[in-house]
Amino acid sequence: MASWNARRTAIGKGINLKKILYILIIAAGVAALLKNGYNYFSMRARRDALKAEIAQLKEKNDEITRKAQDLYADKDYVEKTAREQLNLAKDGETVIIIKRDKK
Repeated sequence: MASWNARRTAIGKGINLKKILYILIIAAGVAALLKNGYNYFSMRARRDALKAEIAQLKEKNDEITRKAQDLYADKDYVEKTAREQLNLAKDGETVIIIKRDKK
């Protein structure tokens, strides 16, 4: 049986297993760095998109809040809504409810 050194020289002179191992470790490290870099930038882009969406939703929420405050401040609107939806009436008024036949 041939010795290890004989087999090593048979594979090819100048090939050093340590060099190959170092190259593989460096390649794995570079691949991991590239993957982490990609994940970082994609998460950063997602974060920026979510921040923009949050700002847009806050503006929409503020607008709806202002509209609701304006409606509640309008006594005529509140009175009309109470009469129509809750069948309320002022003193001395009579509420008549007309039911429609379902066809």
